[in-house]
Amino acid sequence: MKTIVIDGKFMTSKKKAHEYLAKRLSFPDYYGKNLDALHDCLLDISTPTNIVFYNKKYLDIILNSYAHIMLKTFMHASEENNFLTISLDIDSETENI
Repeated sequence: MKTIVIDGKFMTSKKKAHEYLAKRLSFPDYYGKNLDALHDCLLDISTPTNIVFYNKKYLDIILNSYAHIMLKTFMHASEENNFLTISLDIDSETENI
């Protein structure tokens, strides 16, 4: 299984968050950099992939409610795509998404 680490420290705005996600997740150039496009691209993942979020607390501080909605987008996509799992670094986080 492929593991991709997403570090909340690098997502300092909505725009930077989507740019970072596009790079880390190797999204196509046409990625629309919004939550609908994120969901669509996550559904396109076709090899077993675990996305691990580190430093979620930074997302919560910087992106506020958008961070929660974004993480819910990841969770919904993982429910629809059997190749995708989402997890939080247990050393840096204790709350559920």
